[in-house]
Amino acid sequence: MTQPTLLLALADPNVASLMEQSVLRPAGYEVTQAIEPPTIEMLVRNSPPNLILLGEKLKEVSGMELARDLLKINPSLPIIMMASQFSEGLLQQALQAGIMECLAPPVRPMDVLDAIERSLHRRKAIEEWVLLQTRRNTNSLRRRLDTRETLQRLGQSLTA
Repeated sequence: MTQPTLLLALADPNVASLMEQSVLRPAGYEVTQAIEPPTIEMLVRNSPPNLILLGEKLKEVSGMELARDLLKINPSLPIIMMASQFSEGLLQQALQAGIMECLAPPVRPMDVLDAIERSLHRRKAIEEWVLLQTRRNTNSLRRRLDTRETLQRLGQSLTA
C-alpha cells in the first residue's frame, strides 16, 4: 500500500523543512512543499494530496482564505491549519471554513501525527459513505430501468 501524500504549505521554509525531515518523512509520509497559493491550487487540481498542512498565513493570502478556495476544488480534502497562536475566533473560523483540525503552539510531533491520522481516517470514512450511497442510488436506478425495459418489451409484444 502506498503511503499517504501530504502537501506542506507553511510560510517559513525552515519550519516546513524541519517538520518534513524530523516528523513527517520518518513517519512514512510522502511530502511535497509549496508556499505560493497558485502552486498549491495547481497541485490540488492536478495531483491531489491526501492531506494538507496549511499555515495560518502565507505570502499573498491568509491560510483561511486559501483553505476555502481549496475546499471548493476538492471538498473531501482534509486540511490541518497550523496557527501561530491559539484563539477561539481562529478556531471558529477554521471550523466554518471546513478545516478538520487546528493546531497551535506548543505543538509536539505526536500532536501533528495524531491530527494527520484522525483527518485521514475521517476522509476515508466520508469517501466510503459517499461510495456506499452512490452504489445504493445506482442500484435503485438500475432496478427502475430494468422494470421500465421489461414493461417496454411487454408493451411491444402486446401490440405486435
